[in-house]
Amino acid sequence: MRKIISISLGALLMALVILLGISKISNNQSVSVTPTPYPVKSLFSKEANETFISAHVSNIDLNSGITMEKAVPLYSDQVNNISFAVFNHADEPIIFSDQGFGLVVFRYDDLNKLWENLQLPYAPYREAKTLPPKLETWDFEINNSWDLLENDTTAFGVERLRLYVSGKGQTTNKIYGAYLDVPISLSP
Repeated sequence: MRKIISISLGALLMALVILLGISKISNNQSVSVTPTPYPVKSLFSKEANETFISAHVSNIDLNSGITMEKAVPLYSDQVNNISFAVFNHADEPIIFSDQGFGLVVFRYDDLNKLWENLQLPYAPYREAKTLPPKLETWDFEINNSWDLLENDTTAFGVERLRLYVSGKGQTTNKIYGAYLDVPISLSP
């Protein structure tokens, strides 16, 4: 009986030493998250993109400190519902002016070669929203997503929209912005 207890205690101690060694090794290694380059796919011409940058976001960290990603609709009849997440790749918390991440919706007027700011049918709740540093996944606890419903998107009456969000770095006061171009189906 004593021999079994001695062997069991010996095995337990050996397992503990191995676990502590693995823990020490992993604690000494620095873990860093390197975001993959964000492929911003524009639905607009090069000229339209240049106009957007010069008119609206010339001195802003665009599509690198924060990025946006659209969710795929669950059902085919929800094609014009737009759910998107905002990710923070910066080393600082980013503060947004409201729960909708300061969302501004634009359409491009090809004839006059200018961007028009479209009025949202409803205003997001005006309480500031802060995303922690290195938030690079959809997080339902933090709620780094926002939705535009089909009634809202089709009411704009255009086939392409640019969604733009922006926030300010809590430490540096740097302005971060990101845009996401989305197609809208206007046919019934």
